[in-house]
Amino acid sequence: MKSRILIFALFAGVSAFIAAPALVHGSQAPAAEQHDQHHSEAATAPAQGAGDQRDGMMTMMARMKATELKLDELVKKMNAAKGTEKVDAIADLLTTLVQDHRAMHKSMMMGGMRERSESAAPAPK
Repeated sequence: MKSRILIFALFAGVSAFIAAPALVHGSQAPAAEQHDQHHSEAATAPAQGAGDQRDGMMTMMARMKATELKLDELVKKMNAAKGTEKVDAIADLLTTLVQDHRAMHKSMMMGGMRERSESAAPAPK
């Protein structure tokens, strides 16, 4: 009986060791090295259309900043309001949040459609 328990415990220990993440076994590079490695590869091989992506990202960031400012103003208005004006301010804030969410979702969907159509298009010769 004791030998069965010993064999079971040994089997469980070996299984746990094998199933442990690679980081425990020391076979994975530290996160900082992986991060630097990723950036050095990106710097040596720039992606096609990187300028377009950067412009699109800057435009998106500007839109997000403008939306944040608008939401901040609506929150201030809501917090300062009393009575029925507060209800109206909450409705304005909620409406703006929903519109922003829908616009973001549409933008993401259109971006995905654009990527799919670009990948489906034959490469220029």
